[in-house]
Amino acid sequence: MRQIAIDRCFADFVCEAGKLVVELDGAAHYGREDYDDQRTETLEQLGYVVLRFRNERVLADPGGTADEILSALRSARS
Repeated sequence: MRQIAIDRCFADFVCEAGKLVVELDGAAHYGREDYDDQRTETLEQLGYVVLRFRNERVLADPGGTADEILSALRSARS
């Protein structure tokens, strides 16, 4: 699901079955690392695994990004 509310956060993408949150960080996130770290911590306390990707990385390596997401989902099943 895309842009779903979890506690006080809106996650970019969520796979509830895998308890996985994928966050895409663009220019709006620069200089907000502490805030993003706090959000990640909140989501992890709720049982989610959080993956963060810079937009540039996703655009430059979409296959590698997808592989990392799939790997995290496979790990969640184990």
